Amino acid sequence: VQRTLAIDYADYQGVIHGVLPASRRPGGPGQRYARSLSLDGSSRDAIAIAASDRDIAAILYHGRRSAPPGRRRRGSWTERWVALNFTARWRHGTVEFRQHSGTVNARKIVAWARFCVAMVEAARKNPTIVSGGRVVANPARFGLDESGRRRTFVRLITSPEGTTREDVFRETGWRRGSLTMRRFAQEAGLEIFRQRRQDNGHVRYWARPVDQSAAPIAAADAAPKTLDTLVAVLELSPEDAEYWRSRSRFFAGGGGNDIPDEG
Repeated sequence: VQRTLAIDYADYQGVIHGVLPASRRPGGPGQRYARSLSLDGSSRDAIAIAASDRDIAAILYHGRRSAPPGRRRRGSWTERWVALNFTARWRHGTVEFRQHSGTVNARKIVAWARFCVAMVEAARKNPTIVSGGRVVANPARFGLDESGRRRTFVRLITSPEGTTREDVFRETGWRRGSLTMRRFAQEAGLEIFRQRRQDNGHVRYWARPVDQSAAPIAAADAAPKTLDTLVAVLELSPEDAEYWRSRSRFFAGGGGNDIPDEG
């Protein structure tokens, strides 16, 4: 769960910036004590094989497997100054979400608390897949587009009875010629098989998770990183989803440091 939580937060860091005031984004004064997360492929893979929460904390802060030589002991204190603080795990048995601005506004507090809980629950229900020390695609996270059509595609092609192109077109509403079965399967971390039925000549398709020991490593999550995708990943309520969308619209429109009517 800890690994997935760290990777999820980093993957959606740009989206989270868009719903928080400028003071909590890069360049703002709040960034000194809540540094944004940024993981490249090697850092993400390092989290995948991290032996402890201390290692995860070091990667999130330093962007590498461990702290620079000679800095680990005293660096462990400042490693809490990131958006997602894992040093709290061995200090208090918790993970600290630090990025939100300080507030006494009840609506903001409740919304942020629900958001944090939802991130933990999403990590628990759909953990990152790790194979051979690498982070690979998770079919459960693929296709969280606003229409849900790619998610439907994954459901159809991973069912025991498989699917046909005709089934996919009918269930998703995609137009003929717009679907590349093999590409979509690969993006979802799936290996596709097909068999032509003797009775009607239709080709039936099945897919299963790729044998990651032999296959190329896919992206950690093929879903696009948008607010709508994050809402789907976290399964937020309509009320909470609209709250975060309203904040995104406010800040995207050049709003100030925070929404005035929320204090």
